[in-house]
Amino acid sequence: MNIVPGQSITYADVLEWAAMKRQADDQRALARVAQLWDNVPLAARKADLAAFERKFPLHGFEPNLHKSEAAYKAWRRKVIAVLKAYAADKAPQPVRPIHLQARAQVSGWDDLLAEIDRVTDNETGAALYRHQRAIPIRTLARLAKAQNFGPKDLTVDTLRALAKPLIAPERDSLIRALRNLNMMRAVPAIAAQLPEAAYPLDILPRRGAIEELPQLIAQEIEGWLDVSCGGKWDPVAQVKINGTSTHDRAKKGIAMRRFCATAFKETPELMNLGTIAELLTEETVTLVLRAWMREEHNPLSARSITSYFVSIKVVAAHNGHDVSVFDNLKETATVLKEGKTADKSMSPKTRKFCASMLDNPALQTKLLTLHIRARRVAEMIFDRAEKEQRKLSTAEVGRIRQLGAVAAFSAIETCAAPYRIERMTQFRLSGPKADVLLPSKGIPAARFLLPEVQNKNKRVVAVSMKQDKRNGLDTLLWYVKRVRPLFDEAGGSEYLFPAVQSPGPMRKTMLTGWFKKLSRQLGVPMTPHNFRHAIASMLIKRHPGQYEAVAVLLGDTERTVRTYYAWVNARVQVEAAQSLVLGLADAA
Repeated sequence: MNIVPGQSITYADVLEWAAMKRQADDQRALARVAQLWDNVPLAARKADLAAFERKFPLHGFEPNLHKSEAAYKAWRRKVIAVLKAYAADKAPQPVRPIHLQARAQVSGWDDLLAEIDRVTDNETGAALYRHQRAIPIRTLARLAKAQNFGPKDLTVDTLRALAKPLIAPERDSLIRALRNLNMMRAVPAIAAQLPEAAYPLDILPRRGAIEELPQLIAQEIEGWLDVSCGGKWDPVAQVKINGTSTHDRAKKGIAMRRFCATAFKETPELMNLGTIAELLTEETVTLVLRAWMREEHNPLSARSITSYFVSIKVVAAHNGHDVSVFDNLKETATVLKEGKTADKSMSPKTRKFCASMLDNPALQTKLLTLHIRARRVAEMIFDRAEKEQRKLSTAEVGRIRQLGAVAAFSAIETCAAPYRIERMTQFRLSGPKADVLLPSKGIPAARFLLPEVQNKNKRVVAVSMKQDKRNGLDTLLWYVKRVRPLFDEAGGSEYLFPAVQSPGPMRKTMLTGWFKKLSRQLGVPMTPHNFRHAIASMLIKRHPGQYEAVAVLLGDTERTVRTYYAWVNARVQVEAAQSLVLGLADAA
């Protein structure tokens, strides 16, 4: 989406305009786009606001490019502001017909905004809501007025019409406006100007969401997954054994649902078919693969397409269906060949992260001390409340929970073994299945017991976590003693990471979200799985060729470690060869 529709504008054009209209800081921020965006000259890149926000998302901070997340966000904010200002300055202003202008004035927005100003006015000292809550509502009012929609005209259909041309951050602002208006219904004067029912917040599906399937197809998919992933029936124990993991079932379920949803979207007539098996024709499978390659704004990678393709084939085969169609396409479809090749190595994005970690000792230090720094921030919150002789606020308790969980997770990753996060959330402190044994009088180390069935390499792994200069054990014990009791269900939970307000373990998605947010704030943005990759990469660099030892620590097969980390070993060898060449020069 060009910032000025119908005109081909480059960043060089915007910079030239900014030199006359904007401050020096804005000009410098815009000039850095060339360096930070693949070193493409400003004159060679179109000024496309949507493309900029996709390349530099709100949480896209990279420590190799910016000093901190705050610095990244400040730079990003300045560039977006300049692009929007240029667009507003250069775009022709449409002249609205007089009858529409008059109707926009009486659409109800002015009266509504006046009431909102009364309940968010900080100058009176009696504000019911923070004044920031009015900001997205004003943006919504402007958009609605342009389309001649009043506050009571906003339905699912009209809201979708408003949201369709917007980029992701603007859509998020629209949702915030609706949420704030729903909240302000508590004020009678505001509620009187809104529709009787609350505004819907799910006006647009999230990116990559799978459309709802017909009930019979959805039920059949679950049946297929039961057969493929449920394991075999043990008549003695009266249970199923050797079933696949919940992660594997979820992965195959997503593939099956996405396949059916795409097939129905491309050819609605297929919804008249009775079973999934009738969709597994060469024509339909080919149609779906083509659709996945050209999905607007979010085409699937060859790696993802191949992963889905293989999952569907496996499930179909386990259910006794002919999969010759898949075998034929596997031999002829280029995208599947590319995906197979890509799957034999680390993804480019992950490799870039690991390479940046290996090149930057300061980043390595930040990663290896993440648990210490997260704990330190949490202790500052504890100390502040104790100094002020008060209880922790609800917000402070929530913040400490996040910091403590991330500190404990990071301590285990760094000082014990880099476990997968889905395994970490299942660790038990107590009960007959306890697999985290804290230090006792006779054994000063913490121990993590992993049964054979929970490791890809099918080995029993028992990992000790001793007290050393890394302070990992201290951090784990601190979490158990001070932070874990702050979880509502901690007292009756056997899990190391209990759920926040319900029985059972913490959800993987929650711990992942906390980790991603806090690691970014602490200067080394990454996912939990990237933590694992980084540790493995640093080990291979320090101990080239030690694939078996690293495989044991990771709970992976030696073959997998070779596949994903051979590039690190090769890099070490190249650096060693370069040192030899340098030695030749010195000897000459």
